[in-house]
Amino acid sequence: MMSATTIVGPLLMTNLFAYFTKKNAPVYFPGAPFLLGALLMLVSTILAYRMFKTEKSIANS
Repeated sequence: MMSATTIVGPLLMTNLFAYFTKKNAPVYFPGAPFLLGALLMLVSTILAYRMFKTEKSIANS
């Protein structure tokens, strides 16, 4: 998984940055890659929390 994100991450974030900083961009927002990274971290945190909560309830049964 780490290798896949190492390949996909720079390609995705560079293109996202280029899209939101070009002249005819819908909105000039150079922080778009950071916002996407924060959203992905939030989603992964929620998923991890739900997984650990489920495992804890199974272990207590």
